[in-house]
Amino acid sequence: MRLTSRLGGKLAVPLLIFLVALGSAFGAFFALPNPAPSATSDDRTPDDLMPLAQDDNLASWNPHVECGAVRATIPYLLGTAYPNQQATGAPYHTNGTSGEGKATGGIPSKRALSPPCSITNISGQVLTAFVQVEGVYLASYGVQTLECSNHFKNVNGGGPYPNNQTLCDSQGKVYAVGTTNGFLVVDIDQDWMGRGYCGPGVSPCNNVTLGQYVSSGSISLDLQGFVYWDGENWKLHPLTAVRLSTGLVLYPETSSLQTARNYSASAVLRLPGTSADPVTLTVSGCPAETTCAFTPATGVARFDSTFRVNTTPASPLGNFDLTITATNASASTTVPFHLTIADRASLTFRRGDGTAFGETDDLYIYSGATTTNYGTSLKLFVDGLDCIAAGTVCKTLIKFPSIVGPNPGQIPAGSRIVNASLGMTIRNKGQTEDAYQITEAWDEASASWNSFAVHGVPGNRGKEFTFAPNHLGRFSVNLTSIAQRWANGEVNDGVLLASTHWDGVDYNSSETVRDRPSLTVQFVPPPSPLVLAYDMETLTSDGRLQDRSGNGNHGTMTGTVDVPGRIGRARHINTGDRITAPGITVTGLNFTVAAWFNWT
Repeated sequence: MRLTSRLGGKLAVPLLIFLVALGSAFGAFFALPNPAPSATSDDRTPDDLMPLAQDDNLASWNPHVECGAVRATIPYLLGTAYPNQQATGAPYHTNGTSGEGKATGGIPSKRALSPPCSITNISGQVLTAFVQVEGVYLASYGVQTLECSNHFKNVNGGGPYPNNQTLCDSQGKVYAVGTTNGFLVVDIDQDWMGRGYCGPGVSPCNNVTLGQYVSSGSISLDLQGFVYWDGENWKLHPLTAVRLSTGLVLYPETSSLQTARNYSASAVLRLPGTSADPVTLTVSGCPAETTCAFTPATGVARFDSTFRVNTTPASPLGNFDLTITATNASASTTVPFHLTIADRASLTFRRGDGTAFGETDDLYIYSGATTTNYGTSLKLFVDGLDCIAAGTVCKTLIKFPSIVGPNPGQIPAGSRIVNASLGMTIRNKGQTEDAYQITEAWDEASASWNSFAVHGVPGNRGKEFTFAPNHLGRFSVNLTSIAQRWANGEVNDGVLLASTHWDGVDYNSSETVRDRPSLTVQFVPPPSPLVLAYDMETLTSDGRLQDRSGNGNHGTMTGTVDVPGRIGRARHINTGDRITAPGITVTGLNFTVAAWFNWT
């Protein structure tokens, strides 16, 4: 293949082109240039610590659960006793006995509205307590009339249910599809219904509609919930979400994206159905000068696909309603998907969000236990005096280490940060705090008061600003200036929250079941390095090869033959055939060109 172009109006060179770029290269074919104090301590202790969950990072389907789920099967949960039921030999058997003298397993309290995301089993192994069990059928289901109440349990603070209503557990028994032995009990809990986390009309775990799925194996379901041993059976109690997985089913992990020009945004699609035929994904409504694609675009039975939207400098701004369709030999199903192309992109990072970049590391350091690591604490403490014991100090460190990078779902290096907001949940409000950009490396699993070069003072750039966390609930801290430095290339070691005030603050940590720390960033990606990009397939209305970079450098084809390819299409070129691009101005004489060829 031969293409002739004039660069800068001065230098005529032969170019072999699929993709031409200035700056960093990405894609198939590219050309690059080389260029007054309290008298007593606060009422809190570190005794509520739980081990760090080893999340498989499957996103929760219930918005009131932010733990990342791990896939599990019924044989795995039942352990060596499978298909029978016993605590001994099961991975979630824990070290303890119940009030009735029986073995314990799974989460400590089945009624807890805030169960731990992880447990430590009898062997000392840390396991994620929140699991996803796929491909099961509901063999029986009903209301447990002996498990009813009109008030919240003490573990949840007590008090009557709304309107003093009486609520009962809804319980069922599930088996793996294709089996009749080895069951798991599932319970939609009364306290979860009382709080509105589940129950009638609550789509993730509607105890009314769930009864419609009772079958002898013809209806496949996927479940999420917390593992619990009740002394007789292994359970998902509470059961937090149910999804139908029979036939051809399509679930997007998110139903919308906001992106900017010159950026690649993505969303995960789940196809958990039982279709034996190959399933093909297509999309309609993709805006002009924008590419919408799936990886993979086809699959069989259970598979996940990444839906990627690649915008160009010429992509139109606005709101677009797309339709994603999954089709097999005999059926099809569609889901709506909303796309916004704005003057800025927006990403939110949170541990357990189901993405590859939501990792959140957080802990507090405590002057009263200078070598102790609190990386698994459910709370983060900031207090300048009398933190846990009289005269002690606590400081909090938090970082989202994977937010900047070249992948969809990350902030591209060199982006302009419009806004970066750290979202925290305050459980105990206090007075003023100071924020610092940390410049000293630390690890969530090992950092302590004495682990830093200056004990109790992680290396930093100096005080960035002061803020007042003075109300309960969700609270935002503006980190725009710090996030801009990370985007500019400074090492992201997170932020330090510290105070000299005696009235301390308690925050939720990233180990809590909900209301975890999050970081929302709005940004404008850097200008595209691409000056020309040909996919060898897309044509303009007048028959030229379209420049997919959005710069309008469409190519005139002479003598080429269109050839369907395994990925997209190709052009067959004999002697004298060529694709001619218009003149392209570059800032220097040096550039790089690359392409894929199949010589015949």
